[in-house]
Amino acid sequence: GVGTFIKSNPERKIPLLTTDYFGSIQTHAPDQTREMVFLRTAHADEAEAKLLAIAPGDTVLESVRVDLLLGEPVATDRVLIVEQFADRLDMAHFGEMNFLTLWARKQKIELDYCTQAIEAVVATKPVAEHLGIKAGDFVLKETNVVTVAGGVPAGLFVTHYRHDVFRFESTIDLKSRGTLGKAHG
Repeated sequence: GVGTFIKSNPERKIPLLTTDYFGSIQTHAPDQTREMVFLRTAHADEAEAKLLAIAPGDTVLESVRVDLLLGEPVATDRVLIVEQFADRLDMAHFGEMNFLTLWARKQKIELDYCTQAIEAVVATKPVAEHLGIKAGDFVLKETNVVTVAGGVPAGLFVTHYRHDVFRFESTIDLKSRGTLGKAHG
């Protein structure tokens, strides 16, 4: 009952194919579930407003969700949806693992593209509480801005992943980029 215990890293981590969280989870962790922490109307701060191309203080629909694998928290996200793209959404919609598809269908919008930034960060107190880890532990942070047709920002998704459960994985088509077999100098 006393002493130091070493917890080994899991043999495999769930690969997150960039910008396809739902597809990755369907394939590699189909028993993952999502719990809603809250859903409320909020006002975008200056940084959020800049990412969403709205004015600071504009109304957004905000949710915080926690994803569980075998009952253990493995990811948490904070989602902000611009008001005009959120008027048909409710808590049940945000609780769906395949939220993007449901969002587009319910709002009758066409999702265009997603910009993504990935970094390793130290967990803040709220993130640590949602993930069941210590504040100051490292987590993987993914920030996505989802746009609708015409490149208009509609949603901001800031997700924190436990680094011991997930890894990011992507494929780059070098041939189509014109870099394969060409000398660069």
